[in-house]
Amino acid sequence: PWDATARDSLAVYGVAILSFMGGCRWGFAAAGFDAEGPSWWRLAVSTVPALLGWAALSVGTALALWACALGLVALFAADVALTRAGGAPGWWPALRLPLTAGATLALLAGTAA
Repeated sequence: PWDATARDSLAVYGVAILSFMGGCRWGFAAAGFDAEGPSWWRLAVSTVPALLGWAALSVGTALALWACALGLVALFAADVALTRAGGAPGWWPALRLPLTAGATLALLAGTAA
């Protein structure tokens, strides 16, 4: 069935976007963007989005869609906090907002199909 294939593909897309956003946080952490410089804790935390996505795929498409949607929203909030703390450039949340909104809406649409 095409609808199942579309939902599966959308879940994989969600994991890819979530992983990419974690990778961006990795870049900020590795660059030592704020005054503290690089830290192992920030590097470790930046792997959580990819691990969340991978774990979500292992329990099924429906849960993966929800987990990725919620993960993207939570990661956006964390990115805003990171920016306010000086760990990411000031323009980062403005760039992230449309991506987060579009990807989250697409994932939620997949849960309704």
